[in-house]
Amino acid sequence: MLAAVELLIRNATVVTMNASREVLRDADIVIDGNRIASVGPHSRAHRRHATRVIDGRGLVVLPGLIHSHLHACQTLCRNHADGLELLDWLRERIWPFEAAHDAASMRASADLTFLELITSGATACLDMGSVRHYDSVFESARDAGIRLVGGKCMMDAGQGVPAGLRETTKASLEESVRLLERWNGAENGRLTYAFAPRFVLSCTEELMRTVGELAKPRGVRVHTHAS
Repeated sequence: MLAAVELLIRNATVVTMNASREVLRDADIVIDGNRIASVGPHSRAHRRHATRVIDGRGLVVLPGLIHSHLHACQTLCRNHADGLELLDWLRERIWPFEAAHDAASMRASADLTFLELITSGATACLDMGSVRHYDSVFESARDAGIRLVGGKCMMDAGQGVPAGLRETTKASLEESVRLLERWNGAENGRLTYAFAPRFVLSCTEELMRTVGELAKPRGVRVHTHAS
């Protein structure tokens, strides 16, 4: 007897990611658990049973989009800081807003962020969080099913930084390492960590150098604002 699969998409146009970037017409896609088992024009899909079938005629199936830089912690503040220069925008609006987050509001902001990404076709993202409550962002990504590379924002210096975002160099590094050890590689590798020093105006040289020393042997990314 043929093995059952969770989902079968029939007769769709499929944009592939192979070397020749083929576009397959009237193709079938078999989803088995959380993996694509086969793709092809009337591939093995039509020979297997599926618990759910989607008619893909007239539809295009393409690889998920990747959002390469975002701040899930700022979504709830959208449209409240328009028309300001960067540093005024940060000091007068964004940093006070981030400092007001607790774990619950951070989770709500991340939930909305990942919902909007998924509904617009993005399945992976690179996120720079705020200084605190970054477990909430990872928990949201875990439950949403999105692929996340993320890390808590690191800020051990800077003018106009509100009390809720101030941290010592030692505390910033220790919390980053804790999060890395907790989340890096979680959910079968779907969640990974990146050290996230915000930018040179809010990070000491000691912090930036130590981040490099910690990241390189661990093979993790460093995510920052370069300009």
